[in-house]
Amino acid sequence: MYSVGIDASKGKSTVCILKETGECILTPRDFNHTKDDLEALDQTIQKLTGKNDVRIVMEATGIYHWPLLLFLKRKGYFVSVINPLRMKLFAKSYNFRGIKTDKYDSTIIAAYGCEKWFSLQQWDFNDDTRDELKRLARSYVSYQKPKISVKQSLDLELEKCMPGIKNLFSDDQKLYSFILFFQHFDKITALSQKKFLNKFDRWAKKKGYRFHSSTPTKIYELASSGIPTVPFDDSCVLIIENLVNTLITIDKGLNDILTRMHQLASSLPEYDVVLNMSGVGYTLAPLIIAEIGDVRLYRSKKSLVCAAGIDVPPYESGQFKASHRVITKKGNSNIRRHLYLVMNSLYVTKPKKDSAVYEFMIRKKAEGKLHKQVIVAGMRKFLHIYYARVKERYQDIGLWQTLS
Repeated sequence: MYSVGIDASKGKSTVCILKETGECILTPRDFNHTKDDLEALDQTIQKLTGKNDVRIVMEATGIYHWPLLLFLKRKGYFVSVINPLRMKLFAKSYNFRGIKTDKYDSTIIAAYGCEKWFSLQQWDFNDDTRDELKRLARSYVSYQKPKISVKQSLDLELEKCMPGIKNLFSDDQKLYSFILFFQHFDKITALSQKKFLNKFDRWAKKKGYRFHSSTPTKIYELASSGIPTVPFDDSCVLIIENLVNTLITIDKGLNDILTRMHQLASSLPEYDVVLNMSGVGYTLAPLIIAEIGDVRLYRSKKSLVCAAGIDVPPYESGQFKASHRVITKKGNSNIRRHLYLVMNSLYVTKPKKDSAVYEFMIRKKAEGKLHKQVIVAGMRKFLHIYYARVKERYQDIGLWQTLS
């Protein structure tokens, strides 16, 4: 038996091959992520191992291990991808001096393959639809961060040139359009009230917006009484227009991604089930489906809870038994993020139908649990219900078969 340990990094990987006895038959060697080098790696493995049993072990490293992983799978090798935390804990038993080099890491990974030979799980290609859905979901979440940053910058600029204007608009798109047309209070007060009302009315009709009849009057009164702290000049217009246009572009990108996610998610059996769950809604449904993935990969609802990192493992030693424990957070942080938003939605909407999770949180709150404890308890309850309902849907259409 031969264990091939691969420490993947950006643009290259370090490879070490060990026999089951621990004998090193290939000292750590670097291979670039190019076609020629990967073909050379394939030939090296075949030459040194012959027709014997070979298992390749690598650590998950974000996106950097993917070129090598896909190449080796297409060559027909048994490839196992290990969670970095699991590998880190294993390495501590071999490395108490704190050595950290690519060559040493590849040796440790190969040693892991030898020791865990019979428990290694082979990596397999994900469903293309789910893989694309997950990539879109991650992009959607990443786009939210710059949007928040730009929106905060716009709020600061508006307080300088149009203080209080946000309070008169309930819709962001109307606000952005108005700001692009009237960039500063001085531009409004330069007109008489009658001229401003006529101009506002023409702008609203052109854009197809409807406002309460008193809204333009309130805007003019606010502009007349407001105190801008920056002058109405070219710099003010440049900053406002760039911030607004950036937000409009990001919003369009988010809407396009969300539309595509729904197109993909609607082809999956669990789509209608998740979309109709209380607190989920149109935006969170495809995000949750994308991050949880195929429920058949989880052996039970407890496995799904562990995958989200909201499990609370017991801690006992002798006569001691811990009564206060915290969640591990050793799981998918995106699942926790989306579930937190679901719990907040339930608190706000207080559903009457499909209210099991909400009522469960209310009971926990009545028991004196802290707010965070109530939220986490609700998240676990939600995942239990999610697992049961999606499993039932797969059973109804005859596709239920645990894949783990």
